[in-house]
Amino acid sequence: MSIRSIPTRLTFSSASLAVALSLASSLGADTITLSNGDLIDDCTIIDETLAEITYKEGGRGKARSVDSSEVYRVEFERGPHALDDASAAVTAGDPDLAIDVLETYLEGHLSGADVEKRFDWGPAVANFRLIGLYNDTGNLGGILDSAKRLIDKFPDSRYVPMAHMAKAEVMFEMGDEAGANKALDVFAKLIESARLSRRWELECDLNRILFNRENQGAARRDELEKLKRSAGSEFPGVASRAALGIGQSFLNDAKLKENDASLISKARDVFEAVIDDPLSDRDVLGGAHAGVGECLFVSYASEKRTELLDEAIEHFMRVVVVYTDSAGTVAQSMFLAGLSYKLRGKEGDQDRMKKLFGRLLSRYPDSEWASQARSQFR
Repeated sequence: MSIRSIPTRLTFSSASLAVALSLASSLGADTITLSNGDLIDDCTIIDETLAEITYKEGGRGKARSVDSSEVYRVEFERGPHALDDASAAVTAGDPDLAIDVLETYLEGHLSGADVEKRFDWGPAVANFRLIGLYNDTGNLGGILDSAKRLIDKFPDSRYVPMAHMAKAEVMFEMGDEAGANKALDVFAKLIESARLSRRWELECDLNRILFNRENQGAARRDELEKLKRSAGSEFPGVASRAALGIGQSFLNDAKLKENDASLISKARDVFEAVIDDPLSDRDVLGGAHAGVGECLFVSYASEKRTELLDEAIEHFMRVVVVYTDSAGTVAQSMFLAGLSYKLRGKEGDQDRMKKLFGRLLSRYPDSEWASQARSQFR
């Protein structure tokens, strides 16, 4: 049997979304990991809703429940065959097959077909995983459609808050700023009516800052710093995302001021603090490594020191190899690593660039970074 791990926290900074689809050793029962680190193991999960997760200890006896806001992760020992088949496809390196399997499973459920109805939570989980798979393949339209479907068809699922975040952030990534903010307004009403965790209120507030293209420079950083302090240690994921936004703001200002060295230094300090923070999430760590890499890359434009490219490549490749959860960040890192190889010009660097750009064009053909990579071949 496989265990299907579903992280409850899903952020979309830089169009990022991470959904684990992995095979793990059998524990013999479902496991609920709480935000404080406690485990509810040797249980059978009956249902998951916005309000609570219902389970039976040892798979028998009286049903118990735990507040969804207190849950960090759920690991299912048994579930619909489609979820196992999708996990196997991802492990085999075929995310497109995994998408086909889950889309077929969902289509059957929504059409009223019998799709292992004893697992009531299965369809919502499958839909949630599709959001992650479409992100992994750089398909923003797929993310948006899957998020809308989860919100519409599974309105009481505990994955709905993450679907709202996906919808808003992908709309912003696609250039629909007004639509993204309207999506946040809808989510804010749900937060209030369903009395969701304060975490989601903070996530909404953070994205309102990040979605405001007119609010840049010191004013943006002040708002992000205030939100970071408000999130504090209670919501470290939100705090680290706010910190990442502060670093990106410093870097953007540096570019506007002819690669101002003092601003680049401030940006790098913020990114490195995020990397050193043990509470930073994987998607944020990927963004921070990409940020340090870009600081070094931009510095090279002014200083022309090859060792800056050496270090930049290390950070970009760490994103490409380790922090693969964010399609947008990975695509950018592939392009900038390839360009760094080209500028460095050591033996074998031209081939390394071509290999990276080939992977970029294959995995993220519709991204802006793929378009820039094509221009390098002209």
